[in-house]
Amino acid sequence: MKKFLESIKNIKKKYFNSLVTFCSIIIFIYVFIAIFYDLFPVIKYNLPSDDILQAPSKKHLLGTDDLGMDIFSQLLYGTRISLVVGVSCGIFASIGGSILGILGGYKGKRIDKILLSSIDVINSLPQLPFMIVLGAVLGPSIKNIIFAICLISWTMPARLIRSKVVKIKNQDYIKLAEKYGGGFFYILYKHLFVEIYPIMIVTFIRIINRAIVAEAGLAFLGLSDPLSKSWGMVLNRAIEFENIFLTDYWKWWLISPILFLVVFVLSISTIAREIEKRSLL
Repeated sequence: MKKFLESIKNIKKKYFNSLVTFCSIIIFIYVFIAIFYDLFPVIKYNLPSDDILQAPSKKHLLGTDDLGMDIFSQLLYGTRISLVVGVSCGIFASIGGSILGILGGYKGKRIDKILLSSIDVINSLPQLPFMIVLGAVLGPSIKNIIFAICLISWTMPARLIRSKVVKIKNQDYIKLAEKYGGGFFYILYKHLFVEIYPIMIVTFIRIINRAIVAEAGLAFLGLSDPLSKSWGMVLNRAIEFENIFLTDYWKWWLISPILFLVVFVLSISTIAREIEKRSLL
């Protein structure tokens, strides 16, 4: 029985690692497409190339839309837009939230009270309606969407890292370092960063995931740049087509951007889960 359980664990470990590897390959493909899209021998994403509403074929792998533009090319280019939004939000929100969390957790007192109050206020807001209102006020733009998502997302790393720093700063080795003249930046570099960087990595990945989904949702509602051709804008264009579900067009025009989005979200979520799991070991 013991050998059987061990074999089950080995199989689970083997296949789970294979799943993470598979998801990593998928993410690499997405990143490769986003960076080197201009080198691909595909039809231009923003120019009518053929007759409108063509079914998938060798020339148009996912057909054409109501303007005759190649849907496959739009989705490939949309990968760049979606990743730019996701990575930008991940960088700004995770770094900004981490800095605030470190300051609040280590310095305490008034800074910590202001930080906690700000986190409570942001978290109390309904996120999607807030981003919709903010996007409508600021106007349809990729920069405005990044700003709106960052304004919501920084609280996650700030809260987690602040909690971790509060626990660490009361440890004996931190107190000893302070008595021997160790300043804030020395303690941050030598002691705090080692403990908090796994949290920063996990929150960075999760914010990317959340930002891409949020951008797709806002674009779907028409609050993104109409010329951006992100996955959400392709969805928005498809849904606005009159009676699309009464035709066969939805099979390639509507389903394909959803699949692009779902595959990316599931892949990056699997990787984030594995990193989080290993960081706790």
